[in-house]
Amino acid sequence: MINLESSLIKEELSAMSFNINSRGRRFAAISLFILAAAIAVYAQAKPSVKVKLVGTVLRAGKEMTLAEAKSVRPGEILNWTLTSRNEGGAPALGYQTTAPMPAGTSYVEGSGSGEESPQITFSINGGRDFSARPMIEEKQADGSIKTVPAPVTLYTHIRYLWNGPLASGSAVSATYKVRVK
Repeated sequence: MINLESSLIKEELSAMSFNINSRGRRFAAISLFILAAAIAVYAQAKPSVKVKLVGTVLRAGKEMTLAEAKSVRPGEILNWTLTSRNEGGAPALGYQTTAPMPAGTSYVEGSGSGEESPQITFSINGGRDFSARPMIEEKQADGSIKTVPAPVTLYTHIRYLWNGPLASGSAVSATYKVRVK
């Protein structure tokens, strides 16, 4: 759907004059046709990224989806794969995707990776803030406060940021692992 309230479209429409004579009507019709074509091209030239998240677990030497496994056990490692595909008509610039750490699991340190070397950051506050190494304040034995790296058990989300564009029709994948508590 095209938003005709766009300021660009309003300016184009208000700049047109509609004369009553036949020459003016022809100009107006041609102008409207050109404007409609420009709107259609603009509407198609947007990125549209679809993200698919698939979880798997290794059982008896066989990797299976979590749907096949039906349940997970404490200590098992779940492998998560995010696949992002740009189905739009333009590249997605500065593309990023974020995934949660499922409840009852904790991130496996160092397991995050992705195609085309994305920047990987983590959140410890429900996805509000991200850092390559989240920090917390920890009270010391002498009563002082020291800033230290947060344990991975506090990670709530992982974010992948690709510096290059995600071209129309292309896809990138990223993975991470969590351990069931």
